[in-house]
Amino acid sequence: MYDQRIKWIYDTIEFLLSLVRLFSESKIRKTRKITRTKHQCVIMGNGPSLNQLLEDSRENLGKYDLVAVNFMGLSSEFLITKPNVYVLCDPAFWFLPIDTDNEGTNKKVTNLYQRFADLVDWDMQLYLPYQAEKVKLIGQLLSKNPHIQLSYFNKTKVEGFEYFQYFAVRKQLGMFRVQNVVVAALLLAIFSEYKEIYLMGVESDWMRNFWVDEQNRLRISDTHFYGKQDKILPINMRQECASLYYAFDSYTKIAAYATKMKSKIYNLNLFSMIDVFEKKEKLDTPIHSDMFL
Repeated sequence: MYDQRIKWIYDTIEFLLSLVRLFSESKIRKTRKITRTKHQCVIMGNGPSLNQLLEDSRENLGKYDLVAVNFMGLSSEFLITKPNVYVLCDPAFWFLPIDTDNEGTNKKVTNLYQRFADLVDWDMQLYLPYQAEKVKLIGQLLSKNPHIQLSYFNKTKVEGFEYFQYFAVRKQLGMFRVQNVVVAALLLAIFSEYKEIYLMGVESDWMRNFWVDEQNRLRISDTHFYGKQDKILPINMRQECASLYYAFDSYTKIAAYATKMKSKIYNLNLFSMIDVFEKKEKLDTPIHSDMFL
């Protein structure tokens, strides 16, 4: 009984804080659902396993809607797979183009939007948080390409009572803590009523790639399907462990929420550290592959 009372107090505090965030940060607009062409989709994370998974799934890949994230647009695979949907949620994608202290990332972000504008010759829905709507240059650049449909979503953090969280997520007023872009992509896919959602290139095994150097700086071997880079992180191990906890906590919440919404999530990386989604060895031919009218 005592534990339940403590939990109720914490839930109440988090609920009230979430209300403040919703009123101050969220836009009271209806998020546009993904225009589905299939009942199933594949979310393509940027982990190192993506290359092999895509190669193994070529014959069935066209039978799924494809969702790309982050810097996949700079890779050759982007033009090969031609994803229906693209999701960005890190502030780097709308703040850093004007941040002169991050010239390397600035260039990548600028190149990404330029490739969207110049090379996308298929219908692609690009999703960004509402905070990015303030950056008019993004909309102006992408408006030159009629194939790109720009949509916005609320990434406002919602916590507290479970029924309140589910209500806010279902109405797209906010999301479970968006610790990484996969969380946002999964929630948008569930919101758009995909019955089956497959994850590719989502290892979530960052802890294998950390180390602390002789100056007590936290470093990471940042490995993606398109390359590898060693970085010094601007945080300490305690902060990084907290970040990892929040990421896996969001995965756990998504797994329960997906069940309630009658969506099934599969992870195609058998060695992924995510332990709440059923794992499958390969992408099968979907049972429901008919096009929507």
